[in-house]
Amino acid sequence: MILSSGAVSIVPSMSDHARACAEFSWERTPRLLDGLPDGRGLNIVYEAVDRHALAGRDDHVAIRSLPLSGPRRDVTYAELTQLTNRFSNVLELLGVRPADHVFVLVGQIPELFVAALGLLKARAVFAPLFAAFWAEPLLTRIHIGRPRVVVTAQSLYWRRVAGLNAGGGSGTAAIEHVIVITEEPGPLPESVHDSLSLMKDLHDSAHGTWRSGAPPFHEWHHGPAEGDVARARGRQGVRAAHVGLHRGRKPAADLLGHAAKAALASRTNRSVNPTSASG
Repeated sequence: MILSSGAVSIVPSMSDHARACAEFSWERTPRLLDGLPDGRGLNIVYEAVDRHALAGRDDHVAIRSLPLSGPRRDVTYAELTQLTNRFSNVLELLGVRPADHVFVLVGQIPELFVAALGLLKARAVFAPLFAAFWAEPLLTRIHIGRPRVVVTAQSLYWRRVAGLNAGGGSGTAAIEHVIVITEEPGPLPESVHDSLSLMKDLHDSAHGTWRSGAPPFHEWHHGPAEGDVARARGRQGVRAAHVGLHRGRKPAADLLGHAAKAALASRTNRSVNPTSASG
């Protein structure tokens, strides 16, 4: 069945481009962000997830996964808030500190976003790895990044990570913990953490994140000669990135919406008035 393009109603957030440009102000844009409770600063995950759950959108879908096989998976803002809090507390339990590197080797499943957002709540550095990497590129990145924790899926652990640990060497010496997202019951080495077991008994609250007293920004690390001035510039840069991402998301959504509508209209026109390739 082909739907007509008129059946899709897309209300743009920027209906008048000239007016939006004339009224735009970087000084006013930060006011669109809520900031952490009690004026504790700014964290990008709070802006992307938690504030929506607290503002009455807790039952709205935050992540929708459409796997090639199996049922659709929806994660609401309330569920995503709880899961990312738990994962952040898992990392705190394992000794992860702000600015520590956490590598994530997971496919496009909801757990990927739980891990990424959870570690950002803990103010760690998110470093994605790709399933297509084999031993050499993985070892190179691990050697350079020196991660405290590697998060991976159960199948990818046996295909990619287990061999690295077995081989040892300077590249893997920096990995203190491996967390495996368990997809089905099965044996794992004693040195590997099962994500379900780790998260099962931990709190859903953000007691280990917003109220820990640690800086709410990711600080850029510089050499001793650059000192506090460079770190302050780093904090300003991170805040500007938060503001820029928030300000740019609506026009980007407009572009995606218009592209989807144009593609649907093009498909409808071809179905109604097909043309031959001859001539």
